[in-house]
Amino acid sequence: RDIIPPIKKQFSDFNLYDNDNTLPTVYLQKIKIWFGKHKNGEKIPKSLLGIKCWYINLLTKIKKETEYHGCELKSDDVESKELEININDGDYFNKINIGYDYYITHFKITTKLGKYIDFGEIDDNYEKKIGMNLEDNMVLFFSGYYSSKGIRAIQIKYIKRKDFVFYRIFDFLKIRRILQKDENKKEFYLNEANNNN
Repeated sequence: RDIIPPIKKQFSDFNLYDNDNTLPTVYLQKIKIWFGKHKNGEKIPKSLLGIKCWYINLLTKIKKETEYHGCELKSDDVESKELEININDGDYFNKINIGYDYYITHFKITTKLGKYIDFGEIDDNYEKKIGMNLEDNMVLFFSGYYSSKGIRAIQIKYIKRKDFVFYRIFDFLKIRRILQKDENKKEFYLNEANNNN
């Protein structure tokens, strides 16, 4: 069954930072989720209504937050939870469980150190475990679709933890390799412009 309705809005955090080459240096710091009834009196089950994220580029230290992605909150029956983590603690978002039929009726995101946000109840008929749970991966960005009744589809961009670390230290490894030759060391250290680099 198609859970993406014909009248929908797309959202994407993929382009939050301009340069694709910086993606491995971007870290999801905080996430906030809204869950419940989108409108009083509706017979639609409680579901994922909205999402907002906060990111930091570890290379430039530039912090960015997304707009609220989701439907208008018109109900008294809405809960929200947020979770903030720190890379210096060795933590990162790495597991997502989703239960959906026409609506996302269960959503759980977990960190490496076991912190989590969990909404809804698990129904084995609809529960999906996103494939990224199988390895040590890091959530980078979210995208998806929402309608007037909440988030209807969600996509996750992720990266392997070892690749994330490798991309961050690649330039240091390159310099180390260059400086293994004595002639390169002399040229590198005599040029003052290299100090800043």
